[in-house]
Amino acid sequence: MGPPSHARPADRVAARHRHRGRAGQDGQALPLVLVALMLAATLGLGLVRVGVAVAARASARAAADAAALAGAVDGKPAAGRI
Repeated sequence: MGPPSHARPADRVAARHRHRGRAGQDGQALPLVLVALMLAATLGLGLVRVGVAVAARASARAAADAAALAGAVDGKPAAGRI
């Protein structure tokens, strides 16, 4: 489809550009990709922070359990003897 072959060269060029896309929408891919990358980076950093928090909580729990076991004598709390 397009202009007939006997059309002026300017008409043929105009017809080619007319079918490229809607006016004002050229160059939308780059901003969309940048927004998607920013969202992915934010999600990734959030997941890393959650992972670090979970690891810190597990480490604190293990330290508390070790302290409780170290304070127990013969299976009984040592605090009662003080």
